[in-house]
Amino acid sequence: GQRGRRLAGRTRTQCAGLRSPDGGARRGEQRIRQPDDPQPEPPACGGDGGDRGEPSGVAFDRANDSWWVAGGNSGTLTEIGVGTDRVERIVPVDPSGVLSGLTVDPGTGSIYVGLLTNSTVAVVNAGSGAVEGLIPVGYAPSSLAYVPAAGAVFVANSGSGNLSVVNDTALTPTHSIGLGGIPISIAYDPAQGVVLTALYGRNSVAIVSVGFLTVRSFLAVGSGPSGIAYDPATGAVQVANANGGTVSTVGVLGFPVEAVETGLPAHSTWWLNLTGGTHDSTDGVNLSLYLINGTYSYTASTSTPCFAGSPGFFIVQGAPITVRVGFSRATTPVTFDAVGLPTGTQWYVTLGGGLNASTRGTALTFNLTNGSYTYVVATSDRTYAPDPGSGEVVVQGALLDVEIRFAIVTSPVLVRETGLPNGTAWWIRTAGEQFTDNRTPIGRRSSPNGTYRYSA
Repeated sequence: GQRGRRLAGRTRTQCAGLRSPDGGARRGEQRIRQPDDPQPEPPACGGDGGDRGEPSGVAFDRANDSWWVAGGNSGTLTEIGVGTDRVERIVPVDPSGVLSGLTVDPGTGSIYVGLLTNSTVAVVNAGSGAVEGLIPVGYAPSSLAYVPAAGAVFVANSGSGNLSVVNDTALTPTHSIGLGGIPISIAYDPAQGVVLTALYGRNSVAIVSVGFLTVRSFLAVGSGPSGIAYDPATGAVQVANANGGTVSTVGVLGFPVEAVETGLPAHSTWWLNLTGGTHDSTDGVNLSLYLINGTYSYTASTSTPCFAGSPGFFIVQGAPITVRVGFSRATTPVTFDAVGLPTGTQWYVTLGGGLNASTRGTALTFNLTNGSYTYVVATSDRTYAPDPGSGEVVVQGALLDVEIRFAIVTSPVLVRETGLPNGTAWWIRTAGEQFTDNRTPIGRRSSPNGTYRYSA
């Protein structure tokens, strides 16, 4: 705006006599400043303070109410006071490096700046101006964004086509997210918890979930997207398209979808997994998403043992919607298999707790939650008996099959003879069988239930 034009309009001749504290010429003309050289005093006359390379990035430092400008091939950072419109400090970072984008971490008071040719990110203390570390990232880091929700700095590496995620406590890279194309500019949308990356080679914007560090989707924009900014007031994203000479305005990234969980214990963590790999989680009842128009299938899962979510689908049609995501106790199939019964014979299984079922087929299946269950087996045909007739099953999440063998029921039949001399052999014939007893007064045999005719 006016401030930027006023700074640019100040003539460099106002400060032409500016000398560094060691009496040498201005940086970039005759002498390269070393990292341990004293800090130069800010120019008394304001203005741009001399030639500090082509500006390659700018970030606002809210704690110090100032702007930090990366000086490209000058290897320095310049601090400009918001209230004074003047250069407050020049901080050497790497005299041989080429600086690119930068971002400020207000929690630690650190400035993160990309070193384009070194494939590293320099960490600079905003208070002391000291370089506190060099962090290896991808090739040609070009743009950076601080993400408070992740406690990390996201780095767009234009040369290697990926994002690096740098932990702001350990000052080490923790993840790499492949994007393809040339990720050249980056912005953070805290409302949706996503990082937006302009992909120059793909003419699109990558939407990356901060919570899962995965690519949620790609949105097509103009030719050669090279700059991106998020407007928190409207939820819109502005994308500068270098090749097309246009600005793409991407509206709110979809429409609000409110997923409401039912059936889980309080504070259970659960996930919603959508078509195309989009997924998010919460330990609350509601999960808010923003989705473009379309039909979405989903599955739901939870870290709470013994619970499972029901799959489903919903349709986004240009308006907010609410989706009910149901959970219930997870069950495991337990199948009882009957062997030995005549075809069509009805049989029953009764489980402890009051569950029971019957069938005329060969199998009965119960869907049971984990635990121990007693059971009793019976049949309507009294000529058959189950083995085992009762028992216990223990369900632990794995499929179970219980074999029940039915056999014909037999009972002992005792026949006592009277009237024959001792030692006389005698026999009984029944149902085509002959049963003899070796000259004793009592005959024994086992027979199935039923009515029998006999002859002696």
